[in-house]
Amino acid sequence: DLHPCPTRRSSDLEVNSNFTALQNAVNDNDSRLTAVETGVISVNLSGLASTGGSACKVIVQAGGGAGYLPRATLTNCIAFMPVYLPQGRTLLKMSCSVFDHDGFINRVNSIKLKRTSLSTATISTVFNGPPSFESTTVQKLIATVPLSATQLIDNSKYTYFIRTSIDAPASSFSDITAYGCSITYQ
Repeated sequence: DLHPCPTRRSSDLEVNSNFTALQNAVNDNDSRLTAVETGVISVNLSGLASTGGSACKVIVQAGGGAGYLPRATLTNCIAFMPVYLPQGRTLLKMSCSVFDHDGFINRVNSIKLKRTSLSTATISTVFNGPPSFESTTVQKLIATVPLSATQLIDNSKYTYFIRTSIDAPASSFSDITAYGCSITYQ
């Protein structure tokens, strides 16, 4: 006997209910995996190496920060430090702690996360942190938007490093100090 409209059996309802429960479990697991995959690396900037020759000598303070020797006149100093990032992750944010209390503004001109192409030696900026400002406390320089097409970490094609540009002070080196950065990825 064929019926024009088959009736729904209880086993069909059971299958649909099981499918919905399975789908909810998969979605819940996916949410937990996403939360686990988000991570942060932190680097102490006492590993900075200056490229300014005798005009820019890096001083590492006992507290772990990096500053520069005082100069008779202000000198812009550039320093670099390699950073090791997890392959295949997406970069989300860079946050760096600095101290800038020398009576002038903008002594830490920039802290950037950069990468170098292993095939062409081309250097590109990933994060461009804002400059510091005069303050009596440690401040955070935060960059939340990776520059175009640079957010995916690919260690087979690039090396990564932090680059700072700091004006060496004319007074005490403890007035301008770069302490460290954290880099958030997913």
